[in-house]
Amino acid sequence: MEFIENEKNGGDIWTDPKIKVALLKDDKRIVLPLDDSGEFQFPNIKGRYVLEVEFINLAGSAQYIANVLIQ
Repeated sequence: MEFIENEKNGGDIWTDPKIKVALLKDDKRIVLPLDDSGEFQFPNIKGRYVLEVEFINLAGSAQYIANVLIQ
């Protein structure tokens, strides 16, 4: 995932955010670690998942949710 500053609304409000990434399936949560460049890798476990990305900083929080199919 790549996030770009939105200059149309005055710029990026996400100053030094904490970003958490996880895959959800049934009652299981697989936390995906981020490397130094903010990248993560999906596991080799086949299935349908919900991808959850959380952004947290002093201004508030936001969440991105997507369906993912690993084949």
